[in-house]
Amino acid sequence: MPKVHQTGTNGSGRRGRGARRRVRRGAVVGERDGAVVIRVTAPPVDGKANDALCRLIAKKAGVAPSRVRVIRGHTARDKAVDVEGVDAAALRAALATAAGHHLIVVAARADEGVPYLPGCLPGVIPVEVDWTCSRRDYRVVSIDGVDVLRASGLPREIPGVPPEKNLHGVSFAVANATGFVARALEQGADRSPTAILSSLKNPT
Repeated sequence: MPKVHQTGTNGSGRRGRGARRRVRRGAVVGERDGAVVIRVTAPPVDGKANDALCRLIAKKAGVAPSRVRVIRGHTARDKAVDVEGVDAAALRAALATAAGHHLIVVAARADEGVPYLPGCLPGVIPVEVDWTCSRRDYRVVSIDGVDVLRASGLPREIPGVPPEKNLHGVSFAVANATGFVARALEQGADRSPTAILSSLKNPT
């Protein structure tokens, strides 16, 4: 189940912890501590903010709003959200189409023990966070017989902002890993996940 950190205006219009003034539209802002940060416009009154959150997630996931529900943290900023109707078969078909066009898919495999789609499916370069890596380093590890690319979950530093205060998480690990994949392709690796991971595991 996805973890969500909700930001937005509070019921009184005053600024709350993690909130922003005069939010004009909902958006997926980034990631923090393994949770997706989502900004909503509705105030947290009578469930309006939760409804707005579910509608935004449904739109991004391509499912009906009725298939998204908050299952934990109804009155808190940190919530657990259940999304029904994500079709693994459709994702496999999309991955096959991508492979047929020689496209490379780099995606999160899992985070804190929660598997992610499409990163846990074959035909993808699977990524996980490794907090021991700097943004310039990576590791390729074998998990249950599958090579997994691990990279830092930190973004580029912002002057004056401590790393722990900046957004961070598996989405940044995917971004960092994508850079290493691009470098492997520039060095002549074949355009397949297996070949790219082998090239990264055994750099020349």
